[in-house]
Amino acid sequence: MNGASNICDYFKQKTVLITGATGFVGKLLVEKILRTCDVNKMYVTMRPKKNKSIYQRMEEYFENPIINADIGLPNLGISETDRKMIIEEVNIVFHSAATTRFDETLRIASYVNVRGTLEMMKLCTEMENLRVSVVLVEDIPNYLLFQSVVHVSTAYSFCVQSKIEEKCYKSHLQGADLLNIVDTLDDEKLDVIKPLLLKQWPNTYVFTKSIAENVVWEYYDILPIGMVRPSIITATVCDPVPGWVDNLIGATGVFVGTLLGVIRTMKCRSDYIADLVPADHVVNCMIATATMVHKNRENQNEGRGIYNCITSCQRPLTWGECSAFGAKHADKIPSTMAIWSVIFLPSSHSYLYLLLHFILHVVPAYVIDFFCICVGKKPQLVKGYQKIAKLLNVIGYFATRQWNFSNSNTQELWASLSDHDKERYNFDAGSIDWNTYFYHYVYGGRIYLLKEPLDTVPQARIKQRKLKITHYTLMIIITMFLAYSAKCICSGLLMNL
Repeated sequence: MNGASNICDYFKQKTVLITGATGFVGKLLVEKILRTCDVNKMYVTMRPKKNKSIYQRMEEYFENPIINADIGLPNLGISETDRKMIIEEVNIVFHSAATTRFDETLRIASYVNVRGTLEMMKLCTEMENLRVSVVLVEDIPNYLLFQSVVHVSTAYSFCVQSKIEEKCYKSHLQGADLLNIVDTLDDEKLDVIKPLLLKQWPNTYVFTKSIAENVVWEYYDILPIGMVRPSIITATVCDPVPGWVDNLIGATGVFVGTLLGVIRTMKCRSDYIADLVPADHVVNCMIATATMVHKNRENQNEGRGIYNCITSCQRPLTWGECSAFGAKHADKIPSTMAIWSVIFLPSSHSYLYLLLHFILHVVPAYVIDFFCICVGKKPQLVKGYQKIAKLLNVIGYFATRQWNFSNSNTQELWASLSDHDKERYNFDAGSIDWNTYFYHYVYGGRIYLLKEPLDTVPQARIKQRKLKITHYTLMIIITMFLAYSAKCICSGLLMNL
């Protein structure tokens, strides 16, 4: 049994730079490295937000060296002083900063996801401890040279193909060409040609991430690069705690909305695979990738280090099973914030979905907003459901299609870890128990997103029973009304014969 930790040995006394450190995955990455690795120093990039400076934001985060940066700006918006410090000190780079909004404008998505990646690669080429062709410098230990850059992409960057392997795919547009177009055209003209640029890509996020991948591989011969492609990132499976999640983006938004009785239908194929991957598995895979990239370069191994961080190959899960697990555990630990009983009627047929959306979402929203106006309260549901409709359309694209992913590189990476590293940096999809996972997912959504303490569970169960009674009573009334209406129509037709 091999008890050594090659990962901890590799990260020992290294200086790490992380972009996207305030995001969901970024927070977990920072926490995991600081908790398990004896790094020398960690730098994180952060941009001012709203009325808060980067220092005020960091006080809310934790105390650590920070770099004032905006990934979407030329030269990353980094000052010359900070740039010099990064160039001289950094050994390992994790580039996870991105705009993950599927409805982001093409301009912003291009600047952040493409230009940000391009500028980061340029910066990495200047780093004294990252260049592949680096000449040994006196007073710099050998173990500090030939380090690693890890770029975080998405498994759906080339979702226009049905089979996605762990290899580099060619995008139809080069990064420099896209940036030239975006810089040249105003917003109105950019909107006009947007469909021509995106072609079959469903949104600006996956489109720009595909181009960003090509930008990264342009630097493969210069930099020690690895790439992690996670699928649909969801709550943690165990680390730092089971079920931890801090945002309502993507699948988590739909999941929590369903548990609250807000979302009742979605365009979805229940028998299709929902390639969910726990966030801590993604982080552990990123950390292991950094170590492997260094090892491969040190041994002069060929091949691009691309790792599809997915679950469908070893532990497939369908959208129907997601719904069943969610409903099962929502009954055990319901929310006091629920507005209706948990109902979920998915449909893969466009017209049927639109009908269900109208009946289950639009009509109730207008009815409730009407009563709000009558009692002097501000109507909110109609606008809320308009936003929900956009989210459902985005998720619907991925829930009505199926991809054939391969992850042999990822499985080999996992197999190469020592027993100690496998225990500490688990990303083995085969070890996931989805039933237990969804219990913690519901629990985590309640605790970390809805901020509801567990002592309100008894109160929530009482409310849930009342909502169920109300729901079934309403269904009986509607059924009786429809049956009576059908009887009257049939009687009228028979009398006219």
